[in-house]
Amino acid sequence: LILWLMTSFGLFAASLFPDALAAQLAAVGSLITLMVFCGIMVPKQNLPWPYLPMYYASFFKYSSEGLMTTQFHGISDEICLPSGRPIVEEPWIIEKMLDLIRHFRPDFPQHLPICSTNGRFDIAHPIAALKNITGIKIAAEKFVLDDFARDYEYDNRFLDLGVLLVWILVLRALTFIVMLNINHQKR
Repeated sequence: LILWLMTSFGLFAASLFPDALAAQLAAVGSLITLMVFCGIMVPKQNLPWPYLPMYYASFFKYSSEGLMTTQFHGISDEICLPSGRPIVEEPWIIEKMLDLIRHFRPDFPQHLPICSTNGRFDIAHPIAALKNITGIKIAAEKFVLDDFARDYEYDNRFLDLGVLLVWILVLRALTFIVMLNINHQKR
C-alpha cells in the first residue's frame, strides 16, 4: 500500500513540474518533511502546536502506525537493552543476584529484570558475574510502542488503512487534474 502511495506521489510530482530534476527535488523535500512529522523522529508531544497539522497530514504517520502496531501488538518476547541475553535462573538465584547488586547500589530498583553476556549468573563468583551484566530485560512491544511510538494505537489500524487509501485517491485525482490543465511541452 505504501508503494502504491509513493508511486502516486511520484506521478503527481512528475505531472506538476516541467522537468525530472524539479520533480525529484520537490518530491524529496516534501517526503523528508512528511517523514520528520510522522511521530517517530519527533514525537507528537514534542511538536510545537503550529506543527501539529503536519503530524496529522503526514501519510508516513498512518503507514508507520499501522505497520508498527500490528507487528508488535501482543508480542511478549523479551529483549535486552542495550545488549546481552535474559538471565534465566532459578528465582532464588535471581533474588541473591539482586541482593548483591543492591549491596553495591542501594538505589537499584527492587524488581528489575537483568541481562548478562551469557544469560547466566554464576552464584559462585558473584563479583565476576556482576561484570557480565549488560542491560535490562523489557518486552519488545513495550520497548517499541512506548519508547518510539507513544501516540500510536493498535485500535487505529483500520483508520490508518482508510487514510492511506484516501491519500492515494486524492493524489491520483490531482495527477489527473494537473495532466488535463498543465502542458509542459516547449513550443
